[in-house]
Amino acid sequence: MGMQSEEAAEEQEHSSRREDMLHYVKIFATVIILVAVIVLCYLGYFFGRELFNTSGVSQTRAEYTEYTIHIEKGESTLTVGRELKKAGIIRNPMVFWVQTKLFKCIIEPGDYLVNSRTSSMDIAKQLNSTYRLKGSGE
Repeated sequence: MGMQSEEAAEEQEHSSRREDMLHYVKIFATVIILVAVIVLCYLGYFFGRELFNTSGVSQTRAEYTEYTIHIEKGESTLTVGRELKKAGIIRNPMVFWVQTKLFKCIIEPGDYLVNSRTSSMDIAKQLNSTYRLKGSGE
């Protein structure tokens, strides 16, 4: 009888340790999920804020930059966005790409004069053929 109660006590202790470990794993998983949700909310907030931002990169005349971008036929919107970012015209090429999709802007080949005081949303709209510089072709 003593042997059975020792085995039962050992089994109960082992089960208790397993339950404690499972409890800690649940707490850890909950913390990880909460941190992930907070980070995603933070990133989503700033992405959304930039997506609907109505101001350009430059706020003062001293920071003002004009840039003529040449867009080739078949050039991707993300490539155009990267070039505009490199030139200091927009902040985020991914936001620019989303804006072109959201506002159904079809970027036409040609040369366009853009500036850093214009929002990326307005630049996305501007890169339609309506604003193409005269004499620039495909």
